[in-house]
Amino acid sequence: MSAINPKYRQLKAFTLAVETQSFRAAAERLCVTQPSLSTLIKELEADLGLDLFEREGRGSRVTTAGADFYRQIEAPLRQLEDAYATAKSDGSFGTPTLRVATLPSISTGIIAGKVAEFHRCNPRVRITVLEQKHNQIAGAVLRREVDFGIGSFLERHPSLRFTALFQDQLAIVAPPEHPVLRLPPTWNSLTGFDVVLLTGGPTEHGMHMSRAMPANVLRIEQAPTALAMVRKGMGLTILPSTILPSCNLSGLISVTMQGEFASRNIGLIQREGEEIGGTARAFIEMLGDLQAVIDVDR
Repeated sequence: MSAINPKYRQLKAFTLAVETQSFRAAAERLCVTQPSLSTLIKELEADLGLDLFEREGRGSRVTTAGADFYRQIEAPLRQLEDAYATAKSDGSFGTPTLRVATLPSISTGIIAGKVAEFHRCNPRVRITVLEQKHNQIAGAVLRREVDFGIGSFLERHPSLRFTALFQDQLAIVAPPEHPVLRLPPTWNSLTGFDVVLLTGGPTEHGMHMSRAMPANVLRIEQAPTALAMVRKGMGLTILPSTILPSCNLSGLISVTMQGEFASRNIGLIQREGEEIGGTARAFIEMLGDLQAVIDVDR
């Protein structure tokens, strides 16, 4: 007789899909992407040697074998969940934590949304979001101050690995009458103009790598301050497109930049060769559809 190796997430994905009659709704309840939920169910079908669902076009319905299996496992699975919840409420396992270092330019928008979604699904998890610059996130990961980071990997490190999540563009932001808006939105077009520069990130990196030659550079730490300086006539600034929806751009124009070094790759920064805990893995699964979110926002 072969060994039985049931996996909770597979069983939970299956029961939610039966109860909601929707893979999409079940994925939302389980706090995973729909492709991840489909994979869990396919793994369970392979383990059992049964077809639990019949795929019909863009939908699916439970098979007779799937309905029978659901009736057998539904009550025991709930009993297991109740026992686990009771043990955790007694403090036997401590309070789970999630510690993430991320960029201010994405924490106020897309990451804030994901954190809120994760909190709704995992209300007991104690969450810490550490906002840092690109060149600080790697250090926080290496020092184990966080479980992982979300940012750009401008310089490779042998003890870290980078997994891309999405790509966004940089954008020139200036008053409507600024002459830069009549030029192609490239690094070369910055020549001779005053620039309010966000330090320690892709804008500074792009200016250096492209050898752009602005007239004067005013270095700033935060995007709201850069925008305030632009409104005061201090020049133009360059910001990531993902931060723009959360910024006050009243009275200003933004134009997406083109060419090399005009985009940034955002991804996970983790310690090489180490597995992260289950809580962090659950949050990372929720980040799998970020590129779709960015494309919709555009």
